[in-house]
Amino acid sequence: MIIAEIGINHLGNINTLKKYILFLNKLKIEGITIQILSKSFFKGKIKKFYIKRDILFKTIVRYSKKKIGIVTDKYDKLLIKNLKHIDFIKVLGSQIHNQNILKRLKIVKKPIFFSNRGLNKKKEKELIDLVKKKDNFYIVHTQLKTQKKFTNLKNLNSLKKKLKNKVCFGSHCDDSRVIIHSLKYKPKKIFFYIKDDKDMNYPDYSYAIPLSNLRKLIKEINK
Repeated sequence: MIIAEIGINHLGNINTLKKYILFLNKLKIEGITIQILSKSFFKGKIKKFYIKRDILFKTIVRYSKKKIGIVTDKYDKLLIKNLKHIDFIKVLGSQIHNQNILKRLKIVKKPIFFSNRGLNKKKEKELIDLVKKKDNFYIVHTQLKTQKKFTNLKNLNSLKKKLKNKVCFGSHCDDSRVIIHSLKYKPKKIFFYIKDDKDMNYPDYSYAIPLSNLRKLIKEINK
């Protein structure tokens, strides 16, 4: 039920990535996601966080004992080669209209999770219609702005009326208690980002859970 997201909070350091994976292996979670994105994605302040995509694949496949999920903006030979090692795929809200990905994902039999982050009502309706068409497609409700007032957990109920048990929750909220509050709506999966305890400039910072707080949070979710 619980998916821990590394994102690019490894800061381009392969040893930090290994540290995250080995730590998460010890916890009662279902899966781990990592962002395996094109080099062109890494611009400005995050440019230095790029790790070659083949190295990312090799690292998570070698070290993870949990289900492996990838967040990608590219469906190519490298992904196809590693597809047997991948348990599920997550698509960012910004990639919802990436036809290069969507066209190819429709033939993938593994679970595909689509984030609704940043989508207006019209775009979210299009996403709902897409998720309805495939048994292995799911929606992840989350928020664009990180303040608690923008969480809109009630949308989980609205989505469940349309998609039944194909609705998940992804936390992008500064207040981690929102994760616990989401349990009231019985999401199929819960996604949240993680970060090291070191005070660093993480891309996913304010809403990521420090490693030292994970055991307590996971225990509360699982009880």
